[in-house]
Amino acid sequence: MIDLIGTLRNILLEAVVARVAAVLVHEDLHACQFIYPILTTPVVIAANGAAWTYGALTQIVPINTIASDFTIHEITISAMSANASFVGQITYGADDDEWSNFAVTRGGVQSQSLVMPVQGCVIPANSVIKAQIADSIGTSTLALKIAYHLEP
Repeated sequence: MIDLIGTLRNILLEAVVARVAAVLVHEDLHACQFIYPILTTPVVIAANGAAWTYGALTQIVPINTIASDFTIHEITISAMSANASFVGQITYGADDDEWSNFAVTRGGVQSQSLVMPVQGCVIPANSVIKAQIADSIGTSTLALKIAYHLEP
């Protein structure tokens, strides 16, 4: 029984050490957060015109704008044009590789922005970021900004 408890303690200790090392290496708890676009209005993204059909990819961050590897941690969604359910896709790079997806519903009068956590891989420096949306009625728009952290 002692061997099992000792082994379990070692496994738990190794897991804690690995997590602390990951936080220290990536500095996720202390890295500065940046917003894009900043000091200007968010980027407006439109649905396709048919319900649940993605609209065109819309550029959020132009190529060669963020000069270090980075990770998007949150998106700010505002100005949803209608009461609808939305799904969105965020892409990166020249090939528009899928990075993350999100979903949100506006069910009443919206008076504030929504800050939504998102998650995906580390994005290479100088990558273009785009997004597209689909919605339940097909004709809605929303506005979007990203919050990101530089990777060491």
